[in-house]
Amino acid sequence: MKTIKRIISLLITAALCLAFAACGEAVDTDVPDGMKKVESDVKSYTLYVPQSWIVDMSTGTVSAYASATDRSNVSLTAFAVTAGTTLDGFWSEYAGQFKETFGDSMKYIDAKGDEVDEPAPSKTTLGGSEANRYEYRAKVAGDLYRFMQVTCLTAGSVYIITYTAADEAYDSHVEDVNAILANFRFN
Repeated sequence: MKTIKRIISLLITAALCLAFAACGEAVDTDVPDGMKKVESDVKSYTLYVPQSWIVDMSTGTVSAYASATDRSNVSLTAFAVTAGTTLDGFWSEYAGQFKETFGDSMKYIDAKGDEVDEPAPSKTTLGGSEANRYEYRAKVAGDLYRFMQVTCLTAGSVYIITYTAADEAYDSHVEDVNAILANFRFN
C-alpha cells in the first residue's frame, strides 16, 4: 500500500513539475496557421514559413526549402546601406551584379508575364514598409531558374527576400511565398 501511495505521489509531483515548466515557456500566439517562426540572431524582423518547409541556417543566411527533394527556397538577406539610398537606386547598383553573374541568360519578367531586358518592378509592401518586387529568369549551371526578389529599405538597412525555384516548379510555391511575404514583419 505504501509503495502504491509513493508511486502516485511521485506521478503527481512529476505532473506538477511538467505543468509549472510549461507555464514558464513563452507561447508565440501570433504564428499564422500552418506556419512556423524562423528564429535568427537578427531581432529586427519576424519571418514565418510554411510548417512543412525545412529551415536552413547553415549558410549564415536565413532560408527555408520546400522539401528535401524540392529545393525551391526563400532566403532573407539584410545589410546596412548608405544614407540617401532609394529603392530604385539600390536596385540599379545591385542589378549590375546579377548581369555579371547570369550574363545574357537573365531576363526580367514584367507584370504581363513577358520577358524584358530592363527591370520591371511592381510596387508592394514588406512588413508595412514600401517595397519593390522583381521577377526574372536566369540560367545557373545550365539549368533555368526563376527568381522573385522583394527589396525594402527601412531603418538604414535593405532587406531582400528572394524566392528561387527551378522554372518548372516556380508556380507551385507562389502561394506559399506570398503567405511568407504577407506575414513578414519588422520588430
